[in-house]
Parts: sequence; structure tokens; C-alpha cells
Amino acid sequence: MCQTIKDQYPNPYTYVYPDATGSAKHSASRYTDVELIRRAGFNVKVNPSNPAPINRVNAMNKVLEDNMIIDPSCKALILDLERVTNVLHTRKIDKSNPELTHMTDALGYSVVWEYPCVKPNLWRVSR
Repeated sequence: MCQTIKDQYPNPYTYVYPDATGSAKHSASRYTDVELIRRAGFNVKVNPSNPAPINRVNAMNKVLEDNMIIDPSCKALILDLERVTNVLHTRKIDKSNPELTHMTDALGYSVVWEYPCVKPNLWRVSR
């Protein structure tokens, strides 16, 4: 897969934002998925754990509102963005349709890395 991507997009500055679970060791493999991506020569940006879904949603909403342009040829991503919803009366993402959420989750990892929603640092002002 890595070689296919490199052949199709021969850019030495390609950044990859994988799911953090790709850093986990599998008993049948010598390297983690993230290690394989790095060994293939990609620049990998991955946190030790995945962001909380609500943080990913907030970051996505912010960049979509501000400045993100999605190429019309990204039909699966556009479909995902249009159809992914929350579970009724909750802030949890509805994952009941196995066809949905994969594209928005994947885009969300890069968005959270580059444009994180940062909780304001509030402190008490002494008088």
C-alpha cells in the first residue's frame, strides 16, 4: 500500500496522520503499522492516543467553517460529511452504519494534529 501511494504521489514531503491504534504491536507482525509507514519514507504525525471524538468533531467543524476546501472529486468524504450524525440526544458519533464515519475519522486525525481545539487556560487573577 505504501509503495502504491508513493508511486501515485511521488512527493518526498508527504505527511501521514494515522490512527494511533496503528502504533500497537500485533503478535503476527515484526513492525507496527506506523513503523511500516515510517520505514516506507513517509513523514508520520501521530499522537500516542486518538483524540476524543468530541475534540475531533469540534476541530473539524472549526476548519470547515473557517477555511477548508474539499475537492469535489472526494465523493466518499463529502458523502461522509453530509451523512454522519450523532446518536439521538447525545454527543456520540453514530457508528451504526458500517459504510460511514471512516473518511471523516481519517480526515479528523490530520485536522486535530494541525488545528487542535485547545481548551482555554483560565487562571485566577490575584488582586
